[in-house]
Amino acid sequence: MRFELFLGLRYLKSKRRNFFISFITVISVAGVMVGVTALITVLAVMTGFDEELRDKVLGNRSHLTVQRIGGSLEDYARVVDQIEKHPEAVAAAPIITTQALLIAEDQERTGAVIVGIDPERQSGVTEFDENLTGEIRKRGIVLGSGVRNMLQVGTGSTVRLTTGRLYSHFIGHSADMRPFEVTGIYHSGMYEYDSSRVFLLLEDAQRVTGLKDAVSAIQVKLTDPFRAQEVGQEIVNGLGRGYWGQTWIDQNRTFFYALKQEKIVMFVILTLVVVVAAFNIVSTLIMVVMEKRRDVGVLRSVGAPTRSIMGVFIFEGLTVGVVGTLLGLVGGITLSKSLNNIKEVIAEKTGVDLFSPEVYIFDKIPVSIQAGDVIMVTVSAVLICLLATIYPAWQAARLNPAECLRYE
Repeated sequence: MRFELFLGLRYLKSKRRNFFISFITVISVAGVMVGVTALITVLAVMTGFDEELRDKVLGNRSHLTVQRIGGSLEDYARVVDQIEKHPEAVAAAPIITTQALLIAEDQERTGAVIVGIDPERQSGVTEFDENLTGEIRKRGIVLGSGVRNMLQVGTGSTVRLTTGRLYSHFIGHSADMRPFEVTGIYHSGMYEYDSSRVFLLLEDAQRVTGLKDAVSAIQVKLTDPFRAQEVGQEIVNGLGRGYWGQTWIDQNRTFFYALKQEKIVMFVILTLVVVVAAFNIVSTLIMVVMEKRRDVGVLRSVGAPTRSIMGVFIFEGLTVGVVGTLLGLVGGITLSKSLNNIKEVIAEKTGVDLFSPEVYIFDKIPVSIQAGDVIMVTVSAVLICLLATIYPAWQAARLNPAECLRYE
């Protein structure tokens, strides 16, 4: 073992004449550990949030939505067949969407988005079947789980639905109010969807909206959702004039961009915790240098080069940083995996839900520990700690041996 490493380890293990130096060393390790733990936990949650949101969006929305400029699609069967001929189109399904008011038997009411679908085709485009409990049938309605909770109804109940259309009779005009039996519940785990969507068969939706044999749009699933803009443009161009398309990226661009920027900002902010801990390392090393002046003087007098003196103190400070980083890695990974359990315990003890789905969209904290994030945090923390050791080590190497040994 090189004597720099041997001496650095010995200084770390030796009992201090000054207890305060040992205390600051422990604080330095704890500071690095807390900073790394916070970084890994926050990045895991934000990465998980990003991935979960993307999965939920891709599972509940089509990769591409094709519409006719200025109106509904009457020849949608031809358009669906033409879209499915594209080599990167997996499936296509016609849909109808419109706003509606739902009224339960006890007069509870809420607004929702009606989505008229062809179940067989829709299952090829989204995860409708996987999220459905029950069935969808003629004159039946499938409620989002959030809508069901607001109306306080269950399977077998009857709800009345109106889109605001009027029909004429001998007295005058009345709202077109149609009864539907609740035949299923839709639960995607994404509050935004579950609290705002209800599903009807395509023919029922056509009757309710008055579209007759037309639909609102065509939803398309692609082989690669991340090429949706490029492929979507090819599909729209192939349909000819009068059509336009919107991808899932277009619909969520601002949100995903904000999430990415927030992750970067949080990384920078939490890195400051590690920087503060690095200042403690500087303080510790400066005091160690002052305590070991005689040792430095002896080493210099017997010919130890400046590089070796610096190496002793750099190794000592770096060891503090590496130990703190490793403890932080263990703490961060453990805390990340335990977040949902901690959330449930806090909710049980205090009655406060720290991660309400009404605010955060999901019904649990999404966590994804990525190797790239862990490596980035580890390298950043060790580099910051390494930089913190340079000045005190350089000061130790500049000590004059004669001055160090004058009064010994």
